Amino acid sequence: MSTVKKITEKLENDIKSRKLGKSGELFYSIRALAKEEGISYVSAQKVTAELRRKGLIMLCGNHQYITCGPYEKDTPIAEYLVRYKGVKKRIGMYINKLTNEFFTSITEYLASELEKRDYELVILTGNGSFEGEKSALDSFVLM
Repeated sequence: MSTVKKITEKLENDIKSRKLGKSGELFYSIRALAKEEGISYVSAQKVTAELRRKGLIMLCGNHQYITCGPYEKDTPIAEYLVRYKGVKKRIGMYINKLTNEFFTSITEYLASELEKRDYELVILTGNGSFEGEKSALDSFVLM
């Protein structure tokens, strides 16, 4: 097993068991990861790329954050999103089948009612696959 794969699996377990912090906390920079694990910068880049692909960390701005579940409002990622994305009253809705007339009528009504109350309705859909759903839900965090 390659060094990159071993370190990726170790960090994956550490993230899932919250040894490295809760969701929304800062993750190692690539340089810090390389130093901590005693690997090259390129290997550390490969490890973080794999962890991002698995949805365990997310790059926002110049920092990487742990994303092993919903984040709390007192975490660094929450502070980043408020500072750089602004605070908006926004409600997100995920719909698996956007072509379903029932869901279409509900979203039309909901959007008009929320607009009256100064909220924005964000609707995402993800082709029904796990990866599509995960990508759609991750998009809510980045809005």
